[in-house]
Amino acid sequence: MNTQLAVENTETRDKAISMRDRQGPLINRYKQNPEAAQIIDYAKTTSNAIKANDPLHAQVLIDRSHKVPVTIGVHHLLGGDGDKATPGDLLCGALASCFDSTTRIIANHMGLTLESLSVEVKGFVDARGTLLVDPAVCVGFRRFDVHIAIKAKQRLNEEVTSKLIKAVEHSCVVYQTLNHSVEINTVIT
Repeated sequence: MNTQLAVENTETRDKAISMRDRQGPLINRYKQNPEAAQIIDYAKTTSNAIKANDPLHAQVLIDRSHKVPVTIGVHHLLGGDGDKATPGDLLCGALASCFDSTTRIIANHMGLTLESLSVEVKGFVDARGTLLVDPAVCVGFRRFDVHIAIKAKQRLNEEVTSKLIKAVEHSCVVYQTLNHSVEINTVIT
């Protein structure tokens, strides 16, 4: 990397980012053309990098170019080795990362300068459901706990914090998806 480019990247990073400036034109565009606001996210599994007959591991290629590989495994309470992130971990990670980025964006809109932010998500599953031990036990997550540690340059009183978190819960795509039913279509090709 040349020095000029490094200096420009540092200057760009150090400039205050205004989400209003970035999102304002998008909001106007989407008001005039709702179709332009449609997002399609991608993930695809492959066994090319893993033994195809290994039931305990797979690789998920994340993003539309399928260039971000994540090796996943089966949870040890479901008979796996517990040696890799599980699909449930990825779901918790999706909620944590979406909640984090949404918090930072909305805090920026509110004029808050964040000094630190940490979002931890715990998802609770009863393995008896997926292993068919008890047909009365739900298959899937029963609950997600989202723990947020936030520190801003400004003092965050209860009213501001409540307003921020309500706005985040409203705008966080993964939070809203998990909080409500979503249509899933399965197609065999």
